[in-house]
Amino acid sequence: SWSSLLVQPITGYTEPLRDLYEAYVISSFVYYMIALLGGEDALSESLERKEPSLGEHPWPLRLVLSRWNMGEEFMVQCKTGTLQFIVVKSITTIVYVVLTPLGLYSEGSFNIRSVFTYVSLVLSASMGWAMYCLVKLFVATKEELRNPKDWRPVGKFLCIKGVVFFTWWQGVLLLILRNVGIIGPIGDWDAQNVAKGLQDLAV
Repeated sequence: SWSSLLVQPITGYTEPLRDLYEAYVISSFVYYMIALLGGEDALSESLERKEPSLGEHPWPLRLVLSRWNMGEEFMVQCKTGTLQFIVVKSITTIVYVVLTPLGLYSEGSFNIRSVFTYVSLVLSASMGWAMYCLVKLFVATKEELRNPKDWRPVGKFLCIKGVVFFTWWQGVLLLILRNVGIIGPIGDWDAQNVAKGLQDLAV
C-alpha cells in the first residue's frame, strides 16, 4: 500500500539511489572528458580532422545505424548517447520506488510477467549504448588525451566502466544465486535481504 511507502526505512531504497549515482558518475565523466579536450567547440574542430572511418559502426550496428560524420555530429551523438542513460536510470528508479511498495515490481524474478524483467532489459540496453558511445569518444580522442599532457584516460575509463558494469552484473549474479538457492536466509534476514546486503557490502 501507499502507506508502506511512507513508513519504509530509507535503507530500503539504497539500490535505486546507488543506481542514480552510477548515472551521475557517467555524466560527470563525459563532461570531464569534454573539458579536458578544450570544450565542445574545440572538440568538434578536433574531431573534424579525424579519419571518417572512426564514425562507422561495427556489425551488426551498421545494419541499423548510419555513419556519424566527424565533427560536431560525432560529438553530439557520443554525448547524447551517453547521457540518455541518466534519463533511463531516472525513469526506472521512479518505477522501482512506485511499484515496490505495491508488490508489483518482483525484484529478482526473471519471467514474462515481471516488471523487473523488462526494467532489466531496458537498463541493459541503455547501459550498453552509453558505454559504446563512451568507447567511440575515447577511441577518437585518445591521442589528445595523452598529449601534450597524459591524463591517463585508460585507467579513468576502466574505473567508470567498472563502476557501471561491475556493480550492475554483480547485483544480477547475486539475484541469480538467490533464485537458485545458493544464497539463503540468515538469522532474521530472508534470502532477498541477504542478497541486497551482500550487494551493498560489495559496492
